[in-house]
Amino acid sequence: FPHSPSKEKYSSGALWGLSLNTSQGDLYKSVLECLAFDTKNALNFLCSTINQKADKIICVGGGSKNDTWMRIRADVFNHEIHINSNSENVSLGSAILAGIAAKVYGDEDEAFKKIKIEEKVIPFVKNAESVLYEKIFVEKYIPNIELIKKLNQRQL
Repeated sequence: FPHSPSKEKYSSGALWGLSLNTSQGDLYKSVLECLAFDTKNALNFLCSTINQKADKIICVGGGSKNDTWMRIRADVFNHEIHINSNSENVSLGSAILAGIAAKVYGDEDEAFKKIKIEEKVIPFVKNAESVLYEKIFVEKYIPNIELIKKLNQRQL
């Protein structure tokens, strides 16, 4: 649960439902789905903790270039996904801070006004896939977090 608020130091993942008909593509898609479920779980935890709703979901970095994963995320989150075109946001942030320190920019607002970042939007459209993902999240993913924790308990 790398993205989830489970705080399980020794927890690891699990795959079940495999058969002789399971393909590499099935496994790959299931990993993308689970990562999306993990992120949704973490986002739900964050939103409930701070009593706020996420109005906009922005994905950045190398993974955001994977259109399949972004489509899965939109369907799992029941929300449109905004993809930042800049894949080097950490470097950009460092450059902005350096520019502010060197007095190239008066403050971060001035810096951000001069930097143009394009966005691509993956729209959310309620469909059979998104309805199925919600059912899996509620009926299988969330209840099985505790089961996975128990399976991964280590004896000291």
